[in-house]
Amino acid sequence: MWRYPDNTFRQTPPAQVVQGGSVRRFADLTREERAALGYHEARTLRREPFTSYVTEWLLGEDLILREQIVEAVVDEAARLDDAAERKRREILAGADAAMDAATVEYSRAEIDSWPKQEAEAQALLADSTAPAPVLSGIAAKRGITLAQMRDKVLANVEAFELVCAEILGTQQAAEEQLKAAMDAGNYNAIEALVVEYPEP
Repeated sequence: MWRYPDNTFRQTPPAQVVQGGSVRRFADLTREERAALGYHEARTLRREPFTSYVTEWLLGEDLILREQIVEAVVDEAARLDDAAERKRREILAGADAAMDAATVEYSRAEIDSWPKQEAEAQALLADSTAPAPVLSGIAAKRGITLAQMRDKVLANVEAFELVCAEILGTQQAAEEQLKAAMDAGNYNAIEALVVEYPEP
């Protein structure tokens, strides 16, 4: 950025200027020559989110203008809400990723059939003569008995329930930690919250 002789700021310097009655390429001028004509490179302050600034421009010995902070005020409420929302999305995305990892070896068709398979397995457990068209068809293709198929499904249901419980428990514990940090207005605690979901 450059400050022009009229005290306006622009992103780029002029291509040419008039110096001593002749036209010069700006790029050919020394820093001192540019300053004498009223042109200074200006380096802006790096601003933080949710912060309002009062600043001033100071000219250094190197003839570069630098924006300096006079006063800075942080909107703590807005910063806290933003951090909490980002962390909430992170927690939920982590839970989704953990659940996806737990089911990555299964097709969508198989996952969609799980409620039906479980219902048939539970019915067979109560009554071995109960109709079970899905499990019967799968068992026949796999070359195993219907009872073996029932037991496999029930074992898988129990194992997956444990995985779900661990993932959801981790998610909800993290959400409770997040809420506690929000209630305390503790920005640093929100930023420091790390959630580690179980691996499949």
